[in-house]
Amino acid sequence: KLNAPPAPKTATTPMAMAAAIDPSGSYLYQAVSPGIYGYSINRQSGDLTQMANFPVAPAQNFQAIVVDQLGKFVYAYDGAQLFGYAIQSGTGQLSPIPGSPFSAGPSGQQYFAGSNRLAVSQDDNHLYLATSNGILGFSIDHSTGTLTALPGSPFGTSAGSAFAVAAPASGFLYETVMATTPQPNTGIIGYSIDQKTGALTALPGSPFGPACAADNLTSPASGKFLFAASCGMYTIDPATGALMHVANDPAMPSTPIPNWAVFDPAGAFIWLITYEQNCWHCDIGVTSYQVDARGTVTPVPHSFVVMQNDNSGGISSLAITH
Repeated sequence: KLNAPPAPKTATTPMAMAAAIDPSGSYLYQAVSPGIYGYSINRQSGDLTQMANFPVAPAQNFQAIVVDQLGKFVYAYDGAQLFGYAIQSGTGQLSPIPGSPFSAGPSGQQYFAGSNRLAVSQDDNHLYLATSNGILGFSIDHSTGTLTALPGSPFGTSAGSAFAVAAPASGFLYETVMATTPQPNTGIIGYSIDQKTGALTALPGSPFGPACAADNLTSPASGKFLFAASCGMYTIDPATGALMHVANDPAMPSTPIPNWAVFDPAGAFIWLITYEQNCWHCDIGVTSYQVDARGTVTPVPHSFVVMQNDNSGGISSLAITH
């Protein structure tokens, strides 16, 4: 006897896509299809409590979200527009900022999925969005949070459809691009950020190998490393921004799809969404890995934590409080 296929997901079936935590570690904001959900974080236990007045923008299907470096604003992308909100101090409540939503390019994704398409520069002056038109750049008004398109934006249009971006503390910006036919996967593309204008300039030697596709890039607070799911670990040259590949993704190839990864701020550990074995209907969870001073990645014994089975759902992203 064959079971009927599951009903297609609709706007009435919320799907969590990505999450972002404010710098104080007090609030978690989740990009969902549809809406933005907000949670207060218990700093002792890690428990989450959904806050009143959420979700906001309940009719929008969001796939990426970011909090600025000062913890004042939240920006979320719905595949066509950027929605901006001011964070009310002490409550975590969100209020729309002037001009929101802002026009943005399309994602270019065939299937709706979460990705870290948004990145804020470490000086908190600029926001970048990965789109099918390249990397859109905006200046951030520190008083209101209003976004203004940067001259020369979008950047990196010759590289192809931007898929994920990260702006580590090293002061550079990195992107992965979507593989399309006949365009194959490339390596990770690096840019220098003009500190005055926010303009991006491709780094010499970019793209950096190996060729791969990743919907997630993560870097610790030191800006020494960059990890790309399915690609592996890289060291960042602090002077030139050049990447050196030092380790493969330890979850590949047993994980059948690119996995989401997140560094701890100190850069000593990294957590990856992994599968218990190479299969489609098996336990999904998180595995811990230790990172040494050279970027070597070693699994922590017996660290796999089961969180879900893909018959009942999936895990799309990770975020860390401290």
